[in-house]
Amino acid sequence: MKLKLLLAFIIVSSIASISTFTISNAAELDKSEKICSLLNDTIILTQPCMVNKAEHIISFEIALEIERAAMMCGSVKRIAKSNGWALPSDWKIQVKSAKTGAQPMAECTYNK
Repeated sequence: MKLKLLLAFIIVSSIASISTFTISNAAELDKSEKICSLLNDTIILTQPCMVNKAEHIISFEIALEIERAAMMCGSVKRIAKSNGWALPSDWKIQVKSAKTGAQPMAECTYNK
């Protein structure tokens, strides 16, 4: 009987942990998608904003000089935070341009 109770406790604990992990990941993805949606709707981008869920990267392409790209990165973080869309520090924002191709002009970690 004790063994069955212990086994039941372990199973319930495991399911609760998985549910919490899944809810947390879903919330992060929802916030990152909201950030991209905001960028796509309010800024003239040369390529739409994209979310790389596996690598935790929000990236977009815009026609800006390098100096302004770094400022844009900070602006995106501030706007997202002011809307309550804070993400964990392992998320990055990449600002790209047609000139730099796949390489970002500016990159910042989310919470720095």
